[in-house]
Amino acid sequence: AWDEAFKQSFLHSIWQHAWRIPPTVIYAKAQNNNHLLSEALAMFYAGAFFACLPSGKKLQDQGWQLFNRTLQAQIQPNGTYVQQSMNYHRLMLTEALWAAKLSDLLSKPFPEESIQKLHAATQWLEQFVQQENGQVPNLGHNDGSLIFPFYPMDYQDQRPVLGSCRIRFSGETLPQAPLYASWLGIEPVKNQPGVLQQVSALPMIHGKNIQVYLRAEHFPDRPAHADQLHTDIWFNGENIAMDAGTYRYTDMPPWQNGLAHTLNHNTITLNHTDQMTWAGRFLWLDWCKADYLKPENEVLRLSAVHDGYKKLGVYPTREITSDGESSIQVLDTLKPTGELDKVNQVLLHWLLPNGKWQISDQSFLLDTAKSSIRLEILRIHDRESLPVSFAVYRCGKLLHGEQGMAYPTLGWVSPTYNVKLPALSLLVYLEAPTLPLQLLSKWELKKV
Repeated sequence: AWDEAFKQSFLHSIWQHAWRIPPTVIYAKAQNNNHLLSEALAMFYAGAFFACLPSGKKLQDQGWQLFNRTLQAQIQPNGTYVQQSMNYHRLMLTEALWAAKLSDLLSKPFPEESIQKLHAATQWLEQFVQQENGQVPNLGHNDGSLIFPFYPMDYQDQRPVLGSCRIRFSGETLPQAPLYASWLGIEPVKNQPGVLQQVSALPMIHGKNIQVYLRAEHFPDRPAHADQLHTDIWFNGENIAMDAGTYRYTDMPPWQNGLAHTLNHNTITLNHTDQMTWAGRFLWLDWCKADYLKPENEVLRLSAVHDGYKKLGVYPTREITSDGESSIQVLDTLKPTGELDKVNQVLLHWLLPNGKWQISDQSFLLDTAKSSIRLEILRIHDRESLPVSFAVYRCGKLLHGEQGMAYPTLGWVSPTYNVKLPALSLLVYLEAPTLPLQLLSKWELKKV
């Protein structure tokens, strides 16, 4: 029963929980991720709840200052969030919306730098969101952190949070405000500090029917996945070349964050080694760097290179071209930088939706509920295009091709934590290849 004794006990419990945060926040600061932002928000809210007490007002001010310092430090100028994760990018924006609601009630406006960073983070996310369904690439750690799901959309639909952020942090007036914004009473701030700066668009292909994202990062903080040059392909809102996601952090091998490895991404793996040194479930050493190459400003062309295999004397390069409507060509180039060829194995992986498939004329044919896909992979040698053999995996089991090494993590996709669904992994494996080497993946797409 909600009697006076229970009420006092409940309030005392909240107070004890709130004042446990400041003495231990040093650990969250050391992590410098969403935990620090969440604890700062908790201090801000708890302090406001107990604002009638001098210590409550102090806690409120501490939380507000820490929350803003953390936002400003964790969001890069281009809008990227420190954790390199779509899941945690949305979590950060959701917490910012809740902080904004309380700040409006308390007449405590966000500092200008915080608004600029949140505006940049909103614009960064908007570039990825599919208008048809609100989905985004399954980039980085995805453990299902969706707090306050006050809307009937699917977990993967990012539009409610994005629309609310466009209203609150970019000052836009949308034709129809998301239900999430209505729940929070989010409205554009009339006296927005300063002039919001336009953030440079990421190098992406935005065609009539096709969207392609080529991942190339200089990691400002701990990387989540070894995924340089990973390529996400979307056709009419359907993710046809996918990021596998996370599945689980703790389980029997290989499911100890096993999908973070290079092999599970749509990129090249050399000598069965990652692009970076695996040092634990959440720790990579020897961070590799990737750079976009010109002409990144051309609308339907992308190119990038990374240094993750410099110890092997190779800097993998990927160039992508598309007509924007039905065809994509992905050219992977491996050139030795020295005289010695240290590359013994080359693996090219593409993760595709589960569906009815067949092999015809050296091409992989796949029908999904929305698309018909034809994927041909060729080896370019002395200006000749030579067919290559490939293996097909579903749920870690070999469906086609010669039996080689076991790959239990291939042929899976995890849309959220603790969920893994069947998918199709197309794996090209070359033993003792001669460099230079080029592999060309030719995609032809049709809408069903």
